[in-house]
Amino acid sequence: MPGGDTACRLVANRVSPGKGVLVMMWGYGMGWLATGLMAVVVVAAVVAVAVFLMRAVGDRPLGGAHGATAEELLAQRFARGEIDEQEYRKRREVLSEH
Repeated sequence: MPGGDTACRLVANRVSPGKGVLVMMWGYGMGWLATGLMAVVVVAAVVAVAVFLMRAVGDRPLGGAHGATAEELLAQRFARGEIDEQEYRKRREVLSEH
């Protein structure tokens, strides 16, 4: 930019005559306010996403059973061969008593 160096020297000489100190301007008035608000918005968005993810993960039942009753879980275990017929009948009786 032609003449830019001359303008800087004039400002520097006016503020500090003979020392050649370059004065930095503070910017565009309320720009710091917009920057601060943007930082608050970004932090709030990160917190909102974290809360959403924690709730989404926290609402899932353990073991992959989606609302299955105890009898259904017992039947699934019997079907997979995790328990034998005697154990299945014994536990089903206990469940039917309660």
